[in-house]
Amino acid sequence: MALKLLFIFIVGLFLFGTGTYVWKKQQVSFIAGYGEFYHPRNEQLLAKRIGTVIRALGVETWILLPLALYIPEFKVSVYGVVAFLHVLMILLLIAADHISSY
Repeated sequence: MALKLLFIFIVGLFLFGTGTYVWKKQQVSFIAGYGEFYHPRNEQLLAKRIGTVIRALGVETWILLPLALYIPEFKVSVYGVVAFLHVLMILLLIAADHISSY
């Protein structure tokens, strides 16, 4: 059980650290097609928003996955839905940045 909690902590720390890195560097060059097909209108704002979403996923990892270990009725699929919603949110942020100047 302690090894599972340590793994959850490391994954959450990785996600939180990645979000902080994106938020501080203010670069989104990791997006597919960056420079060839896609160039953000406001890269600094988009990076802050995406970094915040990734950091929130890290915090939710620290909260939801230990709940799934200790509460049998709580399903891990809830975390999968939350992660999917975060991916959709990032895609919506990219789309909103793309149409922001029109």
